[in-house]
Amino acid sequence: MNKRMEAAETAAYAAAELMTEVGLTRVLGDLVSEVWGANLERYEPEERGDTTKSLGFQCSENIREIAVRRIQGGDLAAPEDHWDVPGLQFTTPRGVLTLHLPGLEIVLMKVPYAHGRSPIWEQFPNWETSSQIRDGIAKDNARVLGGSMLQSETQSELEFPEDTPIGVVRRMMVVWAGEPDASLTSAWLTVPVSWSTMTFAAKTPLWRDEAGDSPSKPVRTPKYDGPSFDQQPAVEPQIAMKPRPVAEGEA
Repeated sequence: MNKRMEAAETAAYAAAELMTEVGLTRVLGDLVSEVWGANLERYEPEERGDTTKSLGFQCSENIREIAVRRIQGGDLAAPEDHWDVPGLQFTTPRGVLTLHLPGLEIVLMKVPYAHGRSPIWEQFPNWETSSQIRDGIAKDNARVLGGSMLQSETQSELEFPEDTPIGVVRRMMVVWAGEPDASLTSAWLTVPVSWSTMTFAAKTPLWRDEAGDSPSKPVRTPKYDGPSFDQQPAVEPQIAMKPRPVAEGEA
């Protein structure tokens, strides 16, 4: 394997160990499964016109808001729900939940609904078509690992200039997936990169719910089987002004 891929895998594995050691993997996994199950239970495509896009958006919003409350503690969340994770901090640039541990920055992304609970890694779109934050992380990681020249996992290290250094990856992404017909989730810690057709330089498992871990709730199958909301480009809102009624006596 290329040394740059090895460096990415080493960083991902160490970060996953840290997340587990401080308890972040457990509380984050519990929250993701809780939110996914709740949103599946209230998913009503026929009655309310829900789509997989709106389902993904709702999950993203709920995870961010609840995580912030549980990290901050106080009256924002029940005492038993507070996250007692040493060193954990958060920011929300552009509304994106970003978790910080010493030397580590983590964002979340939901796998497209059509993938189910087993991501098809080769079908993830190019990061340039995703959000600015994800694209920025991928480009930063490519730079840290040695530029954007890597074409495949087996590319020879000799194809890189001798003075191209390999840095330490600090920015990662939790990619999570939900069972389409049950409140079960799984997740991986990944190193996104912008290397030719490659979107991930490394990925390591974080959790995978079993049937007995949380109640399974059969739900309707969505009519729309396209990508989830977080795979779509931002759309500018269009506002139409309703004409003011002409009062009696006005021209």
